[in-house]
Amino acid sequence: MHLQPSQHMLDGLPGLVKGEEGFTATYSRAQALARDDVQRLSWEHPLLREMMGRVLDGTMGNSALALLRHDAIPGGRLMAELVFRTHCPAPKKLHLNRFLPPTAVRLLLDESGANLTSKISFTGLGKNLQKVNKSLARDLIKSRHDQLRELLTQGEGEAERQLPSIVENAEARMRVQLDAEIARLTALAEHNPAVRSAEIDALKSERQALSEAIENTRLRLDSVRVIITVDADR
Repeated sequence: MHLQPSQHMLDGLPGLVKGEEGFTATYSRAQALARDDVQRLSWEHPLLREMMGRVLDGTMGNSALALLRHDAIPGGRLMAELVFRTHCPAPKKLHLNRFLPPTAVRLLLDESGANLTSKISFTGLGKNLQKVNKSLARDLIKSRHDQLRELLTQGEGEAERQLPSIVENAEARMRVQLDAEIARLTALAEHNPAVRSAEIDALKSERQALSEAIENTRLRLDSVRVIITVDADR
């Protein structure tokens, strides 16, 4: 395939900078090795890494409004589906993802404040939703702004109550691995002078740094889907 920038491309993508001719790429390792003019698109390719970073950290597409038509749900009700994601500004050298990969916390609340998360799955909800044009969506949001603000506040509180268990589980995973490694090196050091105390001290320092980073983990709102129910016969 040949990747070439267009007027809709985001600026600054590696290999697709404005004014460049683009480049030819392939998913095949054999083809990339056989041809110097073809780049292989692996998960480590700068273009894919940059695009994945923009998808995960960018704001485009992180809010939406949809209509829900269902026989069992009366029309005119407001629901909010909130997705929070763990955020921890730890140094890359700690490789925190080993113990605390990006973790999502999903909440589905209705206008009464009822938590419907366990009753309606993300996939199940999506199958029954209908798109809304932008002008109608804007009017609906404006008319339900106060209710939506209350749901967002409630959602933040409920999501925060789930954070301690996420942090505790990550800390436990880290301790199991590093404590075992420290114990192994300590035992070896008693019989093998080649095992330096500096290695053990480095692992202990890493364990402390990881523990502090995990403790500082916070949740931030990643996406919002506002849902308005409509009568099934409309």
